[in-house]
Amino acid sequence: MTPLLPGRRHHQSTPLLLLIVGLCLRTSFVHAVRPSLGCSSKSSTTLGLELTPGETYNFDRTAPGTQTRTHRITIPGNYDSVDENSPSPVLLYFHGWGGNHKSCGDRCHSEAPDRGFVSLSMTGYGPRFFNSWKFAGSVSSPGPEGPTCTPASTNYCNNYKNSGCDCSDADNCWWTTCFDSVEQTLNILDEIEAGICVDLDQIWAVGCSNGGMFTFELAIDERSKSRIAGIVPIVGLPHYGFSTGPMLDGIRMMGMWGASDTTVPPISNTDEPDRTLETQSNGGGWYYTASNKVMSDWTSGNGCTGTGQDPIVDEDWGIGSYQDKLSCSMGCSERADGVRVVGCIFEAGHVCNGDYIWDPIFNFMLDIPTPNECTENENDEFYVTENNEMPITRDCGWLTSRDDADDICKNRVDANDQFPPAQDVCKTTCESCDPCYENNKTKFLLQIDSGGNPHFKTCGWLSDNTNDTISSICEEATDSYGGYGAPKDACDATCNVGTC
Repeated sequence: MTPLLPGRRHHQSTPLLLLIVGLCLRTSFVHAVRPSLGCSSKSSTTLGLELTPGETYNFDRTAPGTQTRTHRITIPGNYDSVDENSPSPVLLYFHGWGGNHKSCGDRCHSEAPDRGFVSLSMTGYGPRFFNSWKFAGSVSSPGPEGPTCTPASTNYCNNYKNSGCDCSDADNCWWTTCFDSVEQTLNILDEIEAGICVDLDQIWAVGCSNGGMFTFELAIDERSKSRIAGIVPIVGLPHYGFSTGPMLDGIRMMGMWGASDTTVPPISNTDEPDRTLETQSNGGGWYYTASNKVMSDWTSGNGCTGTGQDPIVDEDWGIGSYQDKLSCSMGCSERADGVRVVGCIFEAGHVCNGDYIWDPIFNFMLDIPTPNECTENENDEFYVTENNEMPITRDCGWLTSRDDADDICKNRVDANDQFPPAQDVCKTTCESCDPCYENNKTKFLLQIDSGGNPHFKTCGWLSDNTNDTISSICEEATDSYGGYGAPKDACDATCNVGTC
């Protein structure tokens, strides 16, 4: 496990570029950062390397029972000025099938650090020319919708016999490593967070093709979903039957897919609107989920309305500069915290490079969501009680005039299907603007019993449980009833929703 140190490369930024980067960082990083442990030590020796701002390093790692792999990291040129108040964002890059740590090139190891990122490009597991990333459906076919490929598709499993695969269990659709790619990623990320000053709330997963498919895995795996700010799949989509949306509210996404891509088609070319078929192979092909279905899954997975087909109006991320190349839509445009789901179809095939792809990606990653200014309308009504099954409500103007407004905000937490409690309506008066605001008396639906009767609990009750029980309840109780939501809707801090 001794790291290798070939390939040092110094990046000399022009004064104008440094000025632009500095302005970008100052304007973007106006959020409550969460500095890593590396900000307190900020040792020059990390990953076994003598790190210098602006330089690129290769290093080797071997997880027990797997294969030695070489990875590449670049430290931003402004790293000398980075501290716990302004830690660096992180770009994790995952190559396409058969690629390696060199695949991202200058996008990761020149442009990204020039924009302030600590940039890491990894190498996946597999034999030479078959390095890959394991994700849902790549070695778990057949899946919920049957095999992930046609019967005539080439069987690649034998290529991965030394990469964790027992091919006696495989159908002909298995085509990647069977080693744990999530564990491989998190092992390196642990080292980075321990020794380098980075923002724990700005860790991005970007991938091309097979690597883009793997970014979806990071958003659904229990070990990794809370550690990434968002994913950027480029010409990568989930296998058909494996699209779920994020498993944690608040994970952002910008997808980039090629209109004429025959390897991972984003638009249905089958008799099912949500399924696409790879047509690059002779006589066979793999099934993927259409981009519109992915956009819908990610929009609903982030608790938003619609199907991810909202027009992009106020926010642009530089997309408008490439109107002849990009056609984009968005989900979650209604979220006040700035979390967005964006999907773009570009006029090209199975490619992962081009300014029209990367300029919007960089802008999107650096556009850090901040809650909108917290306001309230004095005429907005909230639930107080009911009389003869008729709700009794009051408005925010009435609440503001009350000497006992604080008591009402904290103790009147009942609701019905039409009217929420005061803390959800009159947020300025109730001082509940913070996205991580939590009231111990807030109620949520725990379950509906076999007789159809709802059972409610409070955030205070939930927080008194063990960590394992809290995690289980937050993940498994997802229904709502009579104006009361799931625990993740009510108890943001206890359920660790987003960055809470």
